[in-house]
Amino acid sequence: MSKLKLEPAAISGALVAIINLLVLFGVVSLTPDQIAAVNTALAAVLAVFVRQSVTPVAKFDEMVDPAP
Repeated sequence: MSKLKLEPAAISGALVAIINLLVLFGVVSLTPDQIAAVNTALAAVLAVFVRQSVTPVAKFDEMVDPAP
């Protein structure tokens, strides 16, 4: 799980690449429109995952009055 937190964008890119390679080599048979739909859906879902993984979380009190 730590690898997912350290490199979320790389993992997301690898997942999209693997799916496209499966289509390219004929393991999965999809039309060009289906491939575009799958890529679009993956990009949207994985972008949310990456954003959650890399966005810092701070409490408002810590931002206004940080401890010395």
